Amino acid sequence: MASCIAINKQSENKNWQQVTFSCNEALQTLELLSQIQIDEGKSKLSNSNALHKGNITLGELQIALLVILGGITLYLLIAKKNKITIKIPQPPSMN
Repeated sequence: MASCIAINKQSENKNWQQVTFSCNEALQTLELLSQIQIDEGKSKLSNSNALHKGNITLGELQIALLVILGGITLYLLIAKKNKITIKIPQPPSMN
């Protein structure tokens, strides 16, 4: 903001050499800020990718566990069991 005000004042005074110098300084500042944003963006992207990878691994582990438990449950339900028959005693006859 200060560099814009300075450039405006210098252009009103028609000090073109100083305007050029101030514009070059402003461009260098913008390039520096842009590089800082790029570096921060790369850092945030790598952090989010690491978190995402961890969540994917945990999700795959949960799915594998669910499949294994489902298989065990299905086996236990389908497995043949010896049927136990209980004889109900006949009521005593009067003969």
